[in-house]
Amino acid sequence: MEDIKYPAVDRSDFIPTFEKHYDDDQIDIGFAEGSFRDGRPFRAESWAANRVNYLTYYFSSQDIVNYSPDDLKKYMRSVHEIEFDDDNFRSAGFSGTNMMAKKIRDASGNPVWEVTMVSGDEKKRYIRFGPRLQGYKRIA
Repeated sequence: MEDIKYPAVDRSDFIPTFEKHYDDDQIDIGFAEGSFRDGRPFRAESWAANRVNYLTYYFSSQDIVNYSPDDLKKYMRSVHEIEFDDDNFRSAGFSGTNMMAKKIRDASGNPVWEVTMVSGDEKKRYIRFGPRLQGYKRIA
């Protein structure tokens, strides 16, 4: 039997939004699944709202439960091919860390980090490298 240190993220309860609505302009773009270099499985989801693109990662909080957003940013740089363009982020008028994080439970009840960052807008990109996304499939 294979020893699995970190559980895979279960997003089976997620239903993508393909069309904007008059009271909510959020739309889901695509997703990626993989593992960080430390073996921790992740799921990344790209979405947009208010003419800004976001990238949200979900991964097990096991062994990193008390990380701050800055700790998570360092962690993600070290275990994944992601590079933040903090200069572009600040020059666009944003402040703070380009990362919002909270602990949630996935559809299987596993404790996971939900880490969201601004990936870009109409004028600039705030992440230089990220996951290779695939599109969502519509279910008829």
